[in-house]
Amino acid sequence: MCCFASSCAKKEKKEKEEIKTIQEIHQILLDGGIIIYPTESVFGLGCDPRIKTSVSKILKIKERPIGMGLILLGATLEHIKNWIVVDKDQIEQVNKSTTRPTTFLIPASKQAPKWLTGKHASIAFRKSKDPFIKGITDLLKAPLVSTSANFHGDPTINEYKIIREKMGDMVDYIVEGPCGEQDQPSTIVDLISGKNIRP
Repeated sequence: MCCFASSCAKKEKKEKEEIKTIQEIHQILLDGGIIIYPTESVFGLGCDPRIKTSVSKILKIKERPIGMGLILLGATLEHIKNWIVVDKDQIEQVNKSTTRPTTFLIPASKQAPKWLTGKHASIAFRKSKDPFIKGITDLLKAPLVSTSANFHGDPTINEYKIIREKMGDMVDYIVEGPCGEQDQPSTIVDLISGKNIRP
């Protein structure tokens, strides 16, 4: 085998070894690691929201002020029940199917971490049906922090090759896969006022 072929084989083997199972990604998150993963429209930065140092790493990577707060992405409100104050009607509203990804601003309880709410009195939560999101958050028993994987103020990224080149060295793992085809930001609904903040 020539050197070039040998090099290619080693590279291919390394790339295969880098593909981690969902259980391994779960462990990365429990250990305080940061991941990049595909969402409905762009790649997102994520971590276990219960770990303050992990959230701080994401804010540092993005150069994002803590006061802005962060969105949580998950499959069920059950995972954040101690952080929110909701009634039956509000729960039904969050659980309704929507044509576009929808982020709900939910009244925060006193237990809600300030590193997630920022200067706000609410938790921002977006429900996802994505199989990876459901799988990883079921294992974690918590949602993922979800903020676009880019530097604050820069364009968002929806191509794996580009995100790997720009931010690969800053995180613990990148989940490879296509982003969704949504070309608009999520709708934002304030459950406190009942108003659409961003239609």
